[in-house]
Amino acid sequence: MKQVGFWFFVLLVVLSIAWYIRVNGVPSFNSIIKPSATTSKTQSLSIADKTIVTIEIADTDEKRALGLSFRKSLPEKNGMLFIFETPGTYSFWMKDMNFPLDMIWIGEDNTIVDITENVPNPDLSAPLYDLPHYSPKVPAKMILEVNAGFSKKNVISLGDRVEIN
Repeated sequence: MKQVGFWFFVLLVVLSIAWYIRVNGVPSFNSIIKPSATTSKTQSLSIADKTIVTIEIADTDEKRALGLSFRKSLPEKNGMLFIFETPGTYSFWMKDMNFPLDMIWIGEDNTIVDITENVPNPDLSAPLYDLPHYSPKVPAKMILEVNAGFSKKNVISLGDRVEIN
């Protein structure tokens, strides 16, 4: 009789978890992270001594994983700078993004080595395995994400020098 009670309890727990997931969905890694734990103070960055961008720095795995996900928008001339220890052809995707971006890839010498313009935010119903990944053509050490159209509007070009102020 005790075994029946135990298995009934286990079944009840499993059904409760299944109901919770059905109602609320499976929590993603990014939704578990508290935004206050991942945001940082802002700094400014200049491109070719002409364009000033207010940036947040993403220099830890936690901050890079969250990125700009879940935000509704990004103020004009603002962005997020992803900094890595070594240059590489890092792959980015637009999971949980609500607006399109330009990705400006910055090499070890602080010059722009590639630009990926107008990266669309995904259809929310698209499965994760269908989301495209974006990488630079050559290794980059930093990636600046800004609103789509920023690169054209501010005449950002390959070879432009980037300075973090």
